Amino acid sequence: MSYILFGGLFDPPHIGHMEIADTALREINPDVIYWIPSRVPPHRQKGVLPGEKRFEILKKWLSSVDRMQASGIELLPDHSGYTVETIERFKKEIPGQDCSLLIGSDEAEKFKEWKDWENILSMASLLVGKRRENINIPPGINARILNNRIVNVSSTSLRKKLKRGDNTENELAGKVAKIIEGNGFYK
Repeated sequence: MSYILFGGLFDPPHIGHMEIADTALREINPDVIYWIPSRVPPHRQKGVLPGEKRFEILKKWLSSVDRMQASGIELLPDHSGYTVETIERFKKEIPGQDCSLLIGSDEAEKFKEWKDWENILSMASLLVGKRRENINIPPGINARILNNRIVNVSSTSLRKKLKRGDNTENELAGKVAKIIEGNGFYK
């Protein structure tokens, strides 16, 4: 079995995230991609949906998507919130399997700032989804850049649009929009 760990705030999860995940499915062909909503960093707590609600959105959205699942591992009270711990836990739970970490190009450019980044690379292959054409991955970081279509959408602008009640149909999957609207998230 091979699997990909795809972490992020996913606040909210949008079509840009799915484009990157779909490309990883086509190019890498793992058995499963685990979408892992992260804890909210202290500097970003204002206006961010709590992790349990973001996890709920992902679970409902991905329930009908083949080979994609939501994991709430980083929201557990005993989890440090660091990616290195997430990978270690997955490697213990699913030993001997190929593990990849999928991140956006913006995060790849500052990957050497991540806690224990060298240990992360010793446990998992690094996959990078493009968020723009020019990517500056630091020297010494061995990563595979996916050939995904660049989707110009951001969670920050989506949250503002959702708060105002603007149209987001070209940025959110229909199921995600219904979950958000039905629960009054981002209002």
